Amino acid sequence: NELFKQALSSAGGKLGSMASSDERHPVLVDQSQDGKYVAVFDALEGSHCLDMGIATGTIFGIYEASEECLAADDADLDSAAERCLMQTLQPASNLVAAGYCMYSSSTMLVISTGDGVNGFTLDAQAGEFILTHPDMCIKPRGKIFSVDEARISNWAAPLQKYIALLKSGKGESGVKYSGRHIGSTVADVHRTILYGGIYAVPADGVGAEAA
Repeated sequence: NELFKQALSSAGGKLGSMASSDERHPVLVDQSQDGKYVAVFDALEGSHCLDMGIATGTIFGIYEASEECLAADDADLDSAAERCLMQTLQPASNLVAAGYCMYSSSTMLVISTGDGVNGFTLDAQAGEFILTHPDMCIKPRGKIFSVDEARISNWAAPLQKYIALLKSGKGESGVKYSGRHIGSTVADVHRTILYGGIYAVPADGVGAEAA
């Protein structure tokens, strides 16, 4: 998290503020800069998988701020801080860029600026990301569903029925789906983009902290 904050803080004056899943409040980059963008990120999603050698990653999004953010790192949520917070709580339709990095047998950067999705693989010797997966597009149909079935008893009845249909091959496609759930969002989403299928985190009433 600290590495990302440091890197984003030196983004050439483009960034005004950022919000991390590890920070209580939005973080002001530099009041002397007039950055108009807001970065939101989870620096190491799937960190609980590190000890198991499972792929982890970084999730990020970039928004354009509608006004200057003046909240300090240790500020209480006064009116200025609340306005700053609202800059980071925009709907996904407002994103100007979004993507993820995946750290596994190779390091990949997958990003969209609103016109398609492209994947880049890190060439460690050159120190550059090389375009290896141009115009990534999920297949219309897949054969894999990725959900945490341990919580299925808490799901809505129609969703439970839908998953049962997928597993039995009685869904719309008539194909039996296989369950694949790594538990690392970046890894599960990356597989779904490459091979098709369904990835979901259904509402279960357990709460975000427990999830």
